[in-house]
Amino acid sequence: MNILYYCWNENSSADIEQSFSRLGYSFAKLTGRFDSYDSDPGRELQIEELLRQYKFDCIFTFNYFPILSAIAQKHQLPYIAWIYDCPNLTIYSRTVRNPCNYLFLFDRALYSQACSLGAEHAWHMPLAVNTHRLNQQLAPNGRDGQENAFSYDISFMGSLYENNMYDQIQYLPDRLRGYFDGVMRAQQEIWGYHFLEELISDDILKDALSYIKLEENPAYTFSPRQIIINMLDQKITSAERIRLLQKTAQTYTLDLFSGSSCETVPNCRPHGAVSYTEEMPFVFRDSKINLNISLRSITSGIPLRCLDIMGARGFLLSNYQPELAEYFVAGEDFIYFESDEDLLAKAEYFLTHEKERREIACNGWQKIQSGFSYETKLNEIFFAVGI
Repeated sequence: MNILYYCWNENSSADIEQSFSRLGYSFAKLTGRFDSYDSDPGRELQIEELLRQYKFDCIFTFNYFPILSAIAQKHQLPYIAWIYDCPNLTIYSRTVRNPCNYLFLFDRALYSQACSLGAEHAWHMPLAVNTHRLNQQLAPNGRDGQENAFSYDISFMGSLYENNMYDQIQYLPDRLRGYFDGVMRAQQEIWGYHFLEELISDDILKDALSYIKLEENPAYTFSPRQIIINMLDQKITSAERIRLLQKTAQTYTLDLFSGSSCETVPNCRPHGAVSYTEEMPFVFRDSKINLNISLRSITSGIPLRCLDIMGARGFLLSNYQPELAEYFVAGEDFIYFESDEDLLAKAEYFLTHEKERREIACNGWQKIQSGFSYETKLNEIFFAVGI
């Protein structure tokens, strides 16, 4: 198989390339940003020439790029897009209906959206990790020759989204901001059921849009309601992460790995961002407890961070995610918390029960080995496409 792979500097680019090679696939790597997701005449000519010179069996990307769908449709070439982010607003492009598209979406709710938007070939497909790389890096003879030295008690890695759009909008009237604040507080009480759309009525939406000006793009079908919901989801995530991390840091030693300012979590030990492939696995392995606090826009799927943690033999303490509880056994492969108090109680328990904690981390790692390697998922993807 010969694959044209477009890389946009996503974290998993090196992993997918290594996996293609292990599976015996040849590939050409296309890099560089497009001027627009919809049109870039110069780059389009470059890709057209590449397709004329070489015989490719498909185009492959993480996330969906309308410009590549249009090119693939012209050349009657399968375009495989493994959706990596949620939200991924480009699936609202009218090109999503192109018959050349083969969309694989890690979140089941996002998969349902793609189907409703007219995607002809769409599948639900969880994400994966490079088990070969992780096992080699973390072997006893790996980087530091040590196994689980536990340098950290509790770690969290991720953005705090302190510059979210909702906080930047300072001109909403009190009645509207009060309603949104109340809706967001209610959603924060519930994991596993996303009800924001039900609470943003037509009247509320109309009122909001008289203050929030959204540019219309005829090439896309996303609704203003979805934009507002995504804005609220990001604010909820920010408030939730800051609150939970503050409470954790008040009681335990919390190491925070983030490109965000850590001033809102004053008692943490800040480390800044770390490299996805070179440093992150060791943080997960060397932490007694790794926290996952999901983006609220991921309403159903397994965040890649959870797979990264378990793939590095790390112990995962996460909020409830429906698909995480579907593919892994809660209490055996990972632990989930249901409230602020529950998080703190479970942190206290597992900080002092090392044998049980190690067993759970090992169980999670074994599930990753058997079902969430790139080889496993790529074989499923290419079988579904039929190439």
